[in-house]
Amino acid sequence: MSPENNRGFTLIELVTIVVVLGVLGLFTFSFIDQAVKTYAMGTKQRVIYQDASYIMERMTREVRDMGNLGTCSYAAFDNSFTFNKVHRTLEGVDNLSITFRRDTGTNIMYRDGNVPPSPAIGGNVTLFRVERGQVGVSLPVCNCPFSITLTVHDGDQSVTLGSRVTPKNVGSGNYSDRCFNGDYEDVIQ
Repeated sequence: MSPENNRGFTLIELVTIVVVLGVLGLFTFSFIDQAVKTYAMGTKQRVIYQDASYIMERMTREVRDMGNLGTCSYAAFDNSFTFNKVHRTLEGVDNLSITFRRDTGTNIMYRDGNVPPSPAIGGNVTLFRVERGQVGVSLPVCNCPFSITLTVHDGDQSVTLGSRVTPKNVGSGNYSDRCFNGDYEDVIQ
């Protein structure tokens, strides 16, 4: 045989190319698979976070409009929290008493206080807890914050949010003792 007729590949060269391409393909597809899983996880986490932040924002806005607290002592509320608002809203025209409650069987959050039926404001809520004041500490009425903790869980993802809220309508009513957890104080002259 003359050298001009040897135009093909040897078996060893073909096997080497197949092995190298296989390894490169494996790394490429595992990288793409990991990127797709990360994207899906991030998308699911974003949706859960949006649900949790909507529920938390809804509750903190209404708790800020809570009426006079009287004395401030430590109290903890699990799965249900009832209070009276000062100002009426379109949703609560007939009733200033508001209850946020978690149905422990379905893990759905409800806002009661308006005309029935109570609307669901979120789902997949596995923890809802409100704490008032601090354990063993006697605080003045104006320093009486509420701590709200909320966990939304969906599949293998969960988001826990916490917020401290000081109602804006507490105190004696003359606005001189509205100190908002010591962060700032209303001074009306």
